[in-house]
Amino acid sequence: MLMFEHPQYIYLSLPLAFILIVVHYRGFKIYLKYSRFYHPLAQFIEMKKEGRRITTLLMKVLLALMISIAISNPYIITKEKVVAGSGVHRLRVEANPAVIVLLDASGSMGETIDGISKIDSAKIAVKRLLSITPKNIDFGVVVFENNIRLAIPITGDRDKIIHMLENVTASGGTGYGPALSTALAWLKPYRMFNLSCAMILVSDGLPGDKPGYEYILEEIAKLHIPVHTVYIGRQGEGEEEAKRIAEKTGGGHYTVSTLNEFVKAFESIGESIKELSLESEVYVEVEDKKSLSIIFYVASLVLSVLLWAMRFLTSRISF
Repeated sequence: MLMFEHPQYIYLSLPLAFILIVVHYRGFKIYLKYSRFYHPLAQFIEMKKEGRRITTLLMKVLLALMISIAISNPYIITKEKVVAGSGVHRLRVEANPAVIVLLDASGSMGETIDGISKIDSAKIAVKRLLSITPKNIDFGVVVFENNIRLAIPITGDRDKIIHMLENVTASGGTGYGPALSTALAWLKPYRMFNLSCAMILVSDGLPGDKPGYEYILEEIAKLHIPVHTVYIGRQGEGEEEAKRIAEKTGGGHYTVSTLNEFVKAFESIGESIKELSLESEVYVEVEDKKSLSIIFYVASLVLSVLLWAMRFLTSRISF
């Protein structure tokens, strides 16, 4: 949006334009009247065609407007993100990268793979993940079905997570929305300070709240939070949905059908999680006031030269 430092100066264009119009139409006669040098034949000088005169008149009025706008100091305000620098703006953030495990505990997770229920297989895989990842990464867990069953906020206490998962059983339907929304609320502050974070979604079915949950996924993708997906079962719509989530957010996808594949998938995710950055640059949004006066001054100069050239070449009159 264009704003002005001294908007009152724009009104100077009116008297300035009036003066230029008077000079345009009456300037030569005024010159003859008050000039010390006068030649009697000067009054018989033929004026140029009106069409060309109107063109130069419009240029003069535009020149008056350009000069007035330049004097009023027009500017625009731009917003940009900059890294918080030294001095009073320096901000130090001490926080570990965070990973949220979203664990589907719907009724179908009670089915078995290799003689062990899917939900118990997931617990084994999560335990393996916690054992191989660096201690400077914090974890949180959201156990869900249609609603949130268990929410363990981000913590460095991994024993607490393992203990709280022991009593989780399979029941209910499948809804991704509440779980993703909870994880997003936990991780959004991390992204505000440019800290690394990720999600791991474990499920064996198609969400019942599709397409309702997808607006949450859009926000997760905009914040650049990768969602790694682990789909338990055979190829189908549920697997395609899991792949789509991973692709949209920049995460990895794994389809597993045995306990061994389950654990290997989590080991692979664990390797990628090790790469989460511990360094953070904090960005602040600043407003920058950019003056546009120079543009209008240059435009006025160019217009003046063009006007002089037109008048001189056609009438040998400088203005």
